[in-house]
Amino acid sequence: MPAIPPIIRRVHPRAKRLKLRIVQGQVFLTVPPSAKARDIEQFIQCSQAWLRQHFTDLVEQPSEIQSTPDDFLMQKNSLSTKILNKEYILVIHKEIEKISIDQSKNLLILPAKQPAAHLTAWVLAKSKVELAQRLEELALQHNFSYHRCGVRHAKTRWGSCNQQGSISLNAGLALLDQATIDYVLLHELCHTRHMNHSAQFWAEVARVCPTNQAQRNLLKKFRWPVWWTY
Repeated sequence: MPAIPPIIRRVHPRAKRLKLRIVQGQVFLTVPPSAKARDIEQFIQCSQAWLRQHFTDLVEQPSEIQSTPDDFLMQKNSLSTKILNKEYILVIHKEIEKISIDQSKNLLILPAKQPAAHLTAWVLAKSKVELAQRLEELALQHNFSYHRCGVRHAKTRWGSCNQQGSISLNAGLALLDQATIDYVLLHELCHTRHMNHSAQFWAEVARVCPTNQAQRNLLKKFRWPVWWTY
């Protein structure tokens, strides 16, 4: 594994949260002005596993994609990508300030200013509606009950379920195929009956999702697209 260089910290006046980014082999940490030193150190410690994985992946990839998410989208204008099982062509438009869609051509038109942030926010908003709706459909189909569902922009887990039966889903699920999305949702629904990963839990998963092993393997191989921002 290549050595990870020192993290370069940058205080950004408009930042609302701590954010790590790897650009051209350097690691940058965006810091909100109000962040406390102990919170910064805790964030760095909790991000070590993510950092080791993504730094290794990026330095082994061609240098053309070791750019910032915005640069990548600008360079790859007319990039095709699938979001919630619909194919879109991503194009940049310099004269708009928010995302627009041309349904007739399946175009997702992004503003030239911070296109990656706009695209990620759009996926989050769409995921909050469609992932919650799909979870409800699967719960009814397989006779599960849960307290509530939340969708957020997470960096690590695909989903979680607490003791109260509240399920949290990662908005990034929108970038997966439908079978894998359904596996994650069913996995969390099974946790409403078994709050562990016991043999009984996995038997329940296998009952409602017989292809679960294939989906688990796909999740292990998944890599976030360059434009996806944290």
